Amino acid sequence: GQFAKYLGMKCIRGSSYRDGVAAIRQFMALSKQTIMAFTPDGPRGPRRTLAPGAVFLASRLQLPVVLAGFGYGKEWRFNSWDKFAVPKPFARGRMITSPLLSVPPKLDKDGIEHYRQQLETNLTLLTKAAEDWAISGEPMCGESVVCPGPKCSLMYYGSDKRAEPIV
Repeated sequence: GQFAKYLGMKCIRGSSYRDGVAAIRQFMALSKQTIMAFTPDGPRGPRRTLAPGAVFLASRLQLPVVLAGFGYGKEWRFNSWDKFAVPKPFARGRMITSPLLSVPPKLDKDGIEHYRQQLETNLTLLTKAAEDWAISGEPMCGESVVCPGPKCSLMYYGSDKRAEPIV
């Protein structure tokens, strides 16, 4: 949260265990004014498991979803439940994003679970691809450089397209 605040972002905390309803209300109030981002797994894990809250909000608010997988060429991994990664100095960092994805409106519990699983699978694939790409150091077709130099790139599929439905 402190790093996000340093970057000028507002943090809303909430999970299925604590302050979840209040967080959803805050997100709903802010949804028309700003871009929102979610971390996919909560503070209790399990690792790389997408929580249903983001799918619920995307469905109710009809907000598009963009998934982002991150990888580093060299990193330190915390010995924690989530194996949090910190890039080593001068390590290559890569991010691969999905196109805009749409979630149908007013999903029921089964629908939320279906789309949660689909998004989680896609997020896992993007993360694995970004990690492999960062380790390889190879250029990728369509990549855009965010920071100058050979160590930092971004695979950009473009968010100017209309949202694609998830199947």
